[in-house]
Order: sequence, then structure tokens, then C-alpha cells
Amino acid sequence: SSIYTPADVFSTQLIAKEMLKNNKFSYIRLDRDTLPEISPTMTQSEFTKGFKVYGEINNKKIAFISHGRMLHKCLELYNNEPNKFICVDIFRSKPFPQDLPKTISPCKGIVVVDEQSPSGNLSSCIFEGFSKQNYFPKIISKSLPEKYIFENGGRDFLLNKFGLSNDDIISATKAIT
Repeated sequence: SSIYTPADVFSTQLIAKEMLKNNKFSYIRLDRDTLPEISPTMTQSEFTKGFKVYGEINNKKIAFISHGRMLHKCLELYNNEPNKFICVDIFRSKPFPQDLPKTISPCKGIVVVDEQSPSGNLSSCIFEGFSKQNYFPKIISKSLPEKYIFENGGRDFLLNKFGLSNDDIISATKAIT
């Protein structure tokens, strides 16, 4: 089985083609809004791996790992400071992308950004997938709190209120030295 969280129409199309080609149980987390296209688009090799890296990897950079709508927020932060960050789209969280730990291991740390609550979110997936390969980097998890939220004010209002604003994400990177 597979779990996908696409961040744009192009990756959604690749996932649909994969599902039609391989008859297996798959779960796709689609956003309620149409998300803007991401450039450069994903290659078939990146799709097969289950993730795409934006930026040059080195030991001076922090990796943002995200998917879906939150990836766009991370890409904005990366584009503002490409000398400090890389961005990883982990559009397939199950099965876990086996090449991901080795690929980003030169980075000095990781901030995982997800708009789910902590139990069973993307950070949990990253911690488990990395630990199975005996890779234990500094990882900071940015997600919604583990509680029901009854407030209203729109998605951006709630993300900003509960620690997922651009400033909150950048602040998290300061814990990585």
C-alpha cells in the first residue's frame, strides 16, 4: 500500500497514472484548493524514489521536509534564502523513500513541516524511516497541536496561530546549530 500527498497538479497526475498502472491499495491526501504548479517539475526518477529535492545539498544547510500545501510554504522560505536551506517534497510517505536519509545526510539538520497533529504525522514517518537506517540527525517537528481546534478564521489564520507561520518555521531552524 502507498500513501501520497501531492503538492501540485503535475505530481497528482503522476500519482494517478501510477495507481492505474499498479493495482494496489493507495491513499491520496488531496488538498481542498488547487495548488500552484511547482517548477522544475518532478522527473520519473524522482517520482520512483518518492521524493524531490529543491536546492544544493551541503553541510551548511538545513533541510525543510514537507508535502502538500505546506511544501509551498517551505519552498517560499527556501527561495528567500537558498544559501541556508534546501526543500524536500516527500510526496510518498509510504512506503518510506529508502534513499532519503542518505541523500540529505550532509545537511546540518532537518525541520519537518506538516499541518497534521503530531500523532502519526509526517515527522513520525521521518523519525521512523530514518531510525530504521540508523540515521539520527537533528530533527525539529513543526505541526499543529495535539488537540481539537474549534476556532475559525480560515486556514492561514489557524496555521499562524498554532505555530506554522513562516516566522515560526524560521525560528525552528535556530535550534539547529
